[in-house]
Amino acid sequence: MTERMNKDSYPELATLADQPSRANLSEATESERYRRLVDQFDDFKASVRLGEMGKTAQFWIRYCDCVWILLGFQHAVKENNLTIFITYLRQMCGLLFSADHLSYARYLPVYYSQLMNLSESHPGAERLLEDGGFSIARSDVPGCRVAVDQTIEQTINRSAKTSGGIVGFSRNTGAYYRWCLTRHSRAAYVEATLDNVDMLDNHTDAHKSTLPAERKRSEKEVNEVIATFSHFVNPFAAEGQDQMSCFACRQVNLHRRRLRMI
Repeated sequence: MTERMNKDSYPELATLADQPSRANLSEATESERYRRLVDQFDDFKASVRLGEMGKTAQFWIRYCDCVWILLGFQHAVKENNLTIFITYLRQMCGLLFSADHLSYARYLPVYYSQLMNLSESHPGAERLLEDGGFSIARSDVPGCRVAVDQTIEQTINRSAKTSGGIVGFSRNTGAYYRWCLTRHSRAAYVEATLDNVDMLDNHTDAHKSTLPAERKRSEKEVNEVIATFSHFVNPFAAEGQDQMSCFACRQVNLHRRRLRMI
């Protein structure tokens, strides 16, 4: 990264930070300065992955890659983008295996294979998924869709719960069977009741995070994080880059050396 990131060098990004909007975003991403910055950053990350800045930097860039995979998967769900969903689903297979989630690691490749061959095995199903088949919008806020299984947990399953769960339901009398058949109706009644008394907050098209108070709080929290990191030792510039460095241990040792000097 040869250019210093400041408002004078990248006025489009400064405008986007002060006034976030679709128009300012398009203007920033289409500028030549922005593209040059992204290319330089990609080259920098590639060098870090190759270990040119030490093992600690290499470890943390791989950790960031894992985080971006999860964020990309969440982005696909929120926008019901099937193409992005399948792409990040494939990248998550290795993560789940490494995390020792054996059930997910075992069946996720099967799920991915089914989605890749969906047009041949189930003609028309792919179009159904693209039209909002694997996520649900419970409000008018754009880009805030929720996965189907999560929505079921937050609506039907929550509304159908009883104080003792299903404990005590007699299977012989059919009580459990009737509960399974009617629980979606109970959830619909609860939803209609809340909507009738205006207790459903789903009549807005604004993101909560874009409100002035939320933006002010977010900026304050980001500045606090930056200030915290400024007090830590820079592991990328530390000696012994051929070995892993622990942030906490290096910080403690630094404080100890300063105390000895006092």
